Amino acid sequence: MNSISLLSYAKVNLYLDILDKRPDNYHNILSLFQEIDLADKIVLEEIPEGITLHSEGIKVPEGNNNLVVKAARLFQETFQIKKGVSINLIKKIPVSAGLGGGSSNAASVLKGLNLLWQAKIPNEKILSLAFKSGSDVPFFLIGGTCIGKGRGEILIPVHNSPPFWLVIIKPEISVSTQWAYQKLELTNTKNMDRINCPFFTDTNYDFITLKNNLYNKFESCVIREFPKIGEKKKELECFGLNALMSGSGSAVFGITQEKEKAESVYNNLKAKGEQVFLAKTRHH
Repeated sequence: MNSISLLSYAKVNLYLDILDKRPDNYHNILSLFQEIDLADKIVLEEIPEGITLHSEGIKVPEGNNNLVVKAARLFQETFQIKKGVSINLIKKIPVSAGLGGGSSNAASVLKGLNLLWQAKIPNEKILSLAFKSGSDVPFFLIGGTCIGKGRGEILIPVHNSPPFWLVIIKPEISVSTQWAYQKLELTNTKNMDRINCPFFTDTNYDFITLKNNLYNKFESCVIREFPKIGEKKKELECFGLNALMSGSGSAVFGITQEKEKAESVYNNLKAKGEQVFLAKTRHH
């Protein structure tokens, strides 16, 4: 096997609460992750040595600091692989959007290298590398719908979550996750009534329960700094969609179970010149 091609899917956070700061300076979160079918394509090709990265579509930094290169190097060094890899990344997931594109790419590279180099590394070991690569990376090895706890690495798959369509707007704003955490005013007390949200007490929730309980703790402080994100959210709500910012932003998404409605909203926004994406959920 000299080359392998994979799709690398995006995610949204349907619920995101930041509970407290940990001794290791990370934060404990409680989240409902949802994989969606907006995807990048990654082509891995075996080369005699080294790691090269080339990106097309949306340009990303191609040096050693790229999460994809770091993940490939971590795999190489951990399992003492002498061969090299050329990584071609065809980007469609917008960057600095809260859609997990970089983390998804890193997870796809870990999965892909295991196949390309026929390393036969068990899933638990790949998951442990994913966690070293970044807090969101383990989710993308599991996909579908998952409750996320801890730093995001404690994942509980939800097997009967309702399917739906998403219309995603990406404003011309980039939000740094690190900045968003610094802005967030954390209290020492955990917000227990939010934790009793229906998704976490009964995983047989329906779409109505889901759309009425969308929540993102980052939203208020990020929108205060970037009002444009709030405007885009209102735009989706004016079309009758329940809307939320994903992750630390800047993308906002609206949800509906009606394909025709999603397509109509998408076409309307596209005609206005918005950077907009139409996607649907992916499930276990």
